[in-house]
Amino acid sequence: MFWNALGIDPTDDRAAIDAAYRSARSEHGPSEDLRYSWKLLRDPYYRSMADEYESREEFKEAGFFDDGLDFELDDACHTDLNWLTTPFHKILRRLPQLDEYDLAQLTAYPPIVLLTTGGFSPIHNGHIDMMELAKNEMMQRGHVVLGGYLSPSHDSYVSTKHGGSASLLNEHRIRLCHEAVAMSEWLMVDPWEARYLPCAVNYTDVILRLEKYLNYHFRPSAPLRVGYVFGGDNAEFARAFLRKGYAVCVERPGHEASVAKAKSEIGSRGRQVAFARPRLEYFDISSTGIRSEGSAAMPERSSAYYCTLKENIARAEQPIPIRRYLIRDESEWAIAPWCDEESGPQMIQAAQGLRDTLRSALKEACLHAPLPDQALSLQIEIPSLRAQADYAQALKQTADTITLDACTEGTHRLEVSRLFGLADGQCFSTQVTPRPGFPPITEQIQNVPPGDYTLLDDDIASGQTMRMMMAVFPEGIRISRILSLLEQTRKIDSFSVDQIDYQDFYDVVDFRDFLLGSRNGGLVVRLPNRQVARVPYMAPYVTLSTRIRLPASQEVTFAREMWRANERFFSDAGRIILVEECDPAAQNLMVYLGFSLKCPVQEAVRWHLNLLGKTTSLS
Repeated sequence: MFWNALGIDPTDDRAAIDAAYRSARSEHGPSEDLRYSWKLLRDPYYRSMADEYESREEFKEAGFFDDGLDFELDDACHTDLNWLTTPFHKILRRLPQLDEYDLAQLTAYPPIVLLTTGGFSPIHNGHIDMMELAKNEMMQRGHVVLGGYLSPSHDSYVSTKHGGSASLLNEHRIRLCHEAVAMSEWLMVDPWEARYLPCAVNYTDVILRLEKYLNYHFRPSAPLRVGYVFGGDNAEFARAFLRKGYAVCVERPGHEASVAKAKSEIGSRGRQVAFARPRLEYFDISSTGIRSEGSAAMPERSSAYYCTLKENIARAEQPIPIRRYLIRDESEWAIAPWCDEESGPQMIQAAQGLRDTLRSALKEACLHAPLPDQALSLQIEIPSLRAQADYAQALKQTADTITLDACTEGTHRLEVSRLFGLADGQCFSTQVTPRPGFPPITEQIQNVPPGDYTLLDDDIASGQTMRMMMAVFPEGIRISRILSLLEQTRKIDSFSVDQIDYQDFYDVVDFRDFLLGSRNGGLVVRLPNRQVARVPYMAPYVTLSTRIRLPASQEVTFAREMWRANERFFSDAGRIILVEECDPAAQNLMVYLGFSLKCPVQEAVRWHLNLLGKTTSLS
C-alpha cells in the first residue's frame, strides 16, 4: 500500500522515491499519508518490511517514527562523512585481523561493528554485558567483530521517557558512556545522533550513517557491516532485519512473549538475526532502577561521575566555588613561524585577541554551567612563557636537565606526547608517542648520555606523562628530581608525582592548543589513514570535559565560540596563512579533510563553523 501511495515500484531507489514524493505533493498537496509512505520507504530497513507488513502499528513496534526532517536537513545529516564526529581508534587497531582471512570468507561472513542506541540515562552494567553477549554471538557465527559503539539518543527522545524523569543532558550521557568504555579494548561511544543532529532520528539512520562513515574512512577489502544490538523489550525491532543487515536481540525478563513472537515471525528466514540470553548477574538491571536506587550497578568510572552530578545537585544552594585556572601564554612562540617583519605586530595582536576570547569563554562556560554541572567562578591567571624559558635556561647552567616541554630549552629535550583517540572520551592516554615528525622515543633516549638528570615539563597536571616516561628510561639515566616549570621551585624527591598538591589550581591549558595549525598546537591523535595529526581543543575532536575540565554541558557552546575566535584570528592576522605554513601534523588533518596545501586556513575554520552550526543550531 505504501508503494501505491507514491505510485512507484518496489525496485525503485531512494532518488526515485524522493522524486515521486515531490511530484505527488506538488500535484495533490501535502498529506499525512503521503509523507508517512515517503519517510518509510526512504529507509531501506523499513522498506524491506513493506511487502510483508502494512499496519502502521507494526512499523511503530519495529521502531519507526517520522522524525519531522524534510529533504535538506534529512540529507545534511548524512552527507559530509569528513565531519569526524565518531571515534574509530579501537577499530583501527583491530583492522589487521582481516589480513588473516581470504576475501571469500569475509564476503560470506562480513566483518562486523556492533551498535546499540538508547537513552543511557544512565548507562549500567547490563548495557555493557548486552554488547559483550552480542559480540560473542556474532563471533560464534563466524564474523570478525572489529569494534562496537554505544550511541546515546537525542535529548528530544530522552526527555519523553518515563514522564521526563529519565531526562539527562546528552553531554552528560555521552560522558557517562565514555567513562564506562574507557578501559574496553573494543567499545567506543558515538556522539553523532545525540550531539550533532537537530532532532531524534530512527535507529536505522544511525546504522546507515555509521556504516557509510566507517567504510568511507577505512575502505577495507571487504565492506564492514554494522550489526544492531537491542534488548528483548524491543524484540519487534527484529522485523527490520529480515531482509537487510544484521541484528542481535538480547532477551530481558518480563518480555518473554514479545521475544517468542519475534522468533516466530522470523522463523528460518532470519539467518542474520540472533537471540541471546543475558547473564544472571545482569538479568534485571535497568536505568530506571539506578535513577531511583543508586549507582552500584554502573561501571565504576561512570558511577563516580554520576555521583558527582548528584552531589552537584545536592549542593546547588551553596555559594559558587572559586577556582584558580591557568592559561600559559606562549602565543608569540606558537605563531612565530607565521610572522614576518610586516605582519608580525598585527598577528601578535590577533593572537592576543584569541587569548582574551579563550579567557572569557572559559569564565563564561564555567560560571553559567547549569545543573547537574557545578558552576564555578574562575580566577584565570596567564603565566608568561618568557619567565619559564629564563628559568629553564638558568637551571641548565647548574644541572643537567631533560625537558619534555616543546617551548623551552634543556640540556637534552625529548620530543614526546601522549596519543589519544580522535573524538573519543579521552579520559586518559595509555601511550606516549614521539611528537609528529620526530624519531622513535627509544632512539631519542639513546642520544641522552647516562647520568643524573633533572626532568622538566611545563606543568604536571595529572603526572601521567611523567609516569610513562619514567617507565621507559634505561638504568643509566637517573632522575634525581622532577620539576614543573609552572611551579618553578617545586621539587619531588621521590618519583611519585601523586605527592604534588594540586589544590593550588583547577587546571592548566596552553594557548597554542586552541589555534588551528599553530606550532605544536593541539591534541595528538591518529587519523583513519594511520597518520599522526594534531587537532585543536574543540568539538568535534576533543572532549573538553576530560581534557580541560570544562563543564560537559558547555562543550559545544565553547567550541563554537573558539572556532569563531579562530576565524577572527585568521581574518585579522595581517596576511593570508596557508595550510602548507601550518604545523606539519595539523597539515595532516586539514589535507585529510580535503583542503589543499595552498588553501587558506581560514577556509578550513569556516568549514568547521558551518558544520558545527548546522548540526547543533536546531537542537
